[in-house]
Amino acid sequence: MPKERQSQQNHSVVVTTPSAIDKAHTVFLRWVEAVSTHDIDTVLALYAEDAFLVPTLQNKICSTTQDRCLYFEMLLGNPDLNCRVDEWYARSNHNQKTVVLSGHYTFTFAVDKSRQTIPARFIFTFECINSTWLITGHHSSQFI
Repeated sequence: MPKERQSQQNHSVVVTTPSAIDKAHTVFLRWVEAVSTHDIDTVLALYAEDAFLVPTLQNKICSTTQDRCLYFEMLLGNPDLNCRVDEWYARSNHNQKTVVLSGHYTFTFAVDKSRQTIPARFIFTFECINSTWLITGHHSSQFI
């Protein structure tokens, strides 16, 4: 057998597909970018219709698209708003259909000509719904 063919036969190609964590993390990064660029339509599109949001700067739990829209209109209404991820951790269930991401992020924005900084903890849950990874739950709270 020619060496060339033998080496081709012995050469294994490893094909990897993104894991559930990779896919959820991509959605999370889109969320961070959309918040930082004030793109409310993208932010809202990343949530499942029946998702819930326990927001950072409001006591009301947002359990409808309309509730989430009102909250993000308020939050993203600040033209100087920025979101920076400080650290994150992820876990997928055994069949890779649900992912949980948790960590810390920092929001900065302008208040009366000065910069306000709000460090917060977060937990996002993601689920693959009709072949699309979406946020199904999101809790965020300021550090105390």
